Amino acid sequence: MPDLIDEKDAFAQISPAPQAGLFCRTGVRYEVALDVMGSMISHYAEAIGLESSQANPEAAVVALYQVLQTEIRDRRDALDPKDVDAIETAIAHYGQRAKAVFSESANADQNARRAHFLHANASLALEGVVMDSVDRAIQEQIAIGAISSDEAVALLRQISAH
Repeated sequence: MPDLIDEKDAFAQISPAPQAGLFCRTGVRYEVALDVMGSMISHYAEAIGLESSQANPEAAVVALYQVLQTEIRDRRDALDPKDVDAIETAIAHYGQRAKAVFSESANADQNARRAHFLHANASLALEGVVMDSVDRAIQEQIAIGAISSDEAVALLRQISAH
């Protein structure tokens, strides 16, 4: 007796299994990751523009924002649309920062962090340590939630190495 093929099996032989495509969950999450990373890139573009429009723009502050912007852009460009773990890590990391930067309700927290930095800077000034414009720009990025304290330390080390 010839082997009988179930119609599902027959269909599977002529029609390959559906591939993960444009509208799969990973694809959608990848787009979310690109969006939140893009929002942080635009945040730094705005910061560069604001600093550049000052009467006496600080070149070091512009350079700092360019480094931060380039770092995110490079990570976004390297993000593999099939790497679920990297996509979720990017969403968690940059989503949290974008929420902190762009949230309407974040102002009270941001102002409290700014006040802490003002007090710390005043104490340091009494000891003869003055924060320069780059230090203050980094403090502002921490205050608004764009970078963490650990990221600020890594950034300061990177800057001092140059």
